[in-house]
Amino acid sequence: MAAMFSALRQNPWMALIVLGCLIGVFAPRIMATLLPVAMLAATVRLIAVPSVGRTGGPPQTWFAKQGPAGRRALAFVGAFVIWALASALWSGAPGHSIGKAAYLGMLLAGLLAVAVWRESESHDTVERVAIGLLLGVCFISVIMAIDVMTNQGLVRWFMTKFPFLRGESTKHIFASDGVVYAQSEAEINRRTTVMTLLLWPAGLIAANLWRSRLQATVGGIARTAFIPAVGLSFLAALMAIAFGGHQSSQTAIAAGIVTFLAAFCMPRLALPAAATVWVVLTVLIVPIVLTAQAARLQEAPWLFHSAKHRVVIWNRTVQRIGLKPWIGIGADATPAAKEFADEPDVKVAGFPVSTGRHAHNAYLQVWYELGGVGALLLLAAGLAVLGLIATLPPVLVPWALAQAATTAIMAASSFSIWQVWFLASIGAGAAVLVIANGPEHLRPAPLPSSK
Repeated sequence: MAAMFSALRQNPWMALIVLGCLIGVFAPRIMATLLPVAMLAATVRLIAVPSVGRTGGPPQTWFAKQGPAGRRALAFVGAFVIWALASALWSGAPGHSIGKAAYLGMLLAGLLAVAVWRESESHDTVERVAIGLLLGVCFISVIMAIDVMTNQGLVRWFMTKFPFLRGESTKHIFASDGVVYAQSEAEINRRTTVMTLLLWPAGLIAANLWRSRLQATVGGIARTAFIPAVGLSFLAALMAIAFGGHQSSQTAIAAGIVTFLAAFCMPRLALPAAATVWVVLTVLIVPIVLTAQAARLQEAPWLFHSAKHRVVIWNRTVQRIGLKPWIGIGADATPAAKEFADEPDVKVAGFPVSTGRHAHNAYLQVWYELGGVGALLLLAAGLAVLGLIATLPPVLVPWALAQAATTAIMAASSFSIWQVWFLASIGAGAAVLVIANGPEHLRPAPLPSSK
C-alpha cells in the first residue's frame, strides 16, 4: 500500500480518479451518474482542446483502429439500442422503454468518446489515467474485503457518522438512535458486482505496467513493491467476492478465471467456445428454463433458496413470452405487466407464480421484453464483440475474453438489464478495458547502459 501512496504523491490529481472509483463502488447507484460525467469529460476534452491522432492525422476511435470488426461491433450494439427505443411504440410503459434505451445509447456514445480520447491524448496522460484506475481498484478491493469481513461494519460506521450518505430510502438501511446497525444483502451485492466488473480491466492495466518496465512508468515505485501491492489487493478482492455471499459475482468471476486460463492455454479453442456459450445463452435460454422446470430444480435440496425462486420466476416469464414472441412487451415493461402476469393464489415449491419485477436473467428478459428480434440482435451484437476481441493482439485476448465472460455470466442470474447503475457498471468495465487494451500507450523503459 505504501507503493500506491507513493504514486499518488507523485501525481496528486490521480486522487480524483481513485476517489471516483471508490464512490462508484461504494455507492453503486451514483455510478449511473458518475460514468456519464466521466464520459462527458472526455467529450469536452476532445472539443475544447484541438488534438490530432498519434500518427499526426485526424483522431480516430479505438474501435476504428480494429477495422471492420470494430465497426461491425458498434453497428450491431447500436441496432440493439435502436430496437429497444422502437419498442416504446408498443410498450406498456413507454416512458421506461424510451428512458432506459436512451441511457444505454448515451453510454454507447460515451464509450466512443472515451475511445477517441484514448487515441488522441498524449501517452503520458493515458498512462496516468490508467495508473489512477488501477490504484482505485486496488484500494476498493482492500476496503471491500474489510467491509465483508466486518459484516459491512466499515460502511455502517460511515453512514452513522455521515447520515446524508444513507439517502432517503430506508428499505435497505436499518438504524436506531442515529446508529446504522444493519444493511440488507442487496447493498453489499451491488458493491460486489461493480468491483467484480472492474477487476479484469484493472488486471490488464497491471500487466501492461509490468511489461513496460514499471520503474520508468511510475517513477518511485519499484518492481519488487508492485507485485505484493497489486497481488495482495487482488487477493483481497477475491476474498471479498468469495465471502460476500453474492452468488452471481462468485459464478461470474469463476467463469472469467476459467475463460482466462482457457484463452491463455488454448487460444485457438477459446473464442469458438465463447461464441458457443453466447449462442446457448441468447438462443437456447427458453428451452433451458423449460428443462429446469421439468427437472423440478425449484425443489432441489442442493440448490440455494434464491436460485429455487428464480427457477419459478424464469418459468413464469417463459410462459409470458408467447404473448408477443417476436416484438416483446417493450423494454423495461415487465413491472407494468406484472399485475397481469401474477397468479397470487398459485404457488410452486412455496414460491408465488410471478415474473417478478424483472426476470433475474438478462437473456430471458430480452426475449420477454424485446422478443425474438431483440434476442437475435443481442446474439449478433455479442458475436460481433467476440469478433472484435479476435482482432486484438494475442497477449490481450485472454483479458478481454475474461471480461466478456464475467459480464455475460453476471447478467445471466442477477439484476435487471435496465437498472441504470448495472448498465453503468458494465459500461465502466468496457471503458476501462478500452483504456487498458493495448500496451502501446505504456512506454518501455530504456535498457540499462552496457558501459
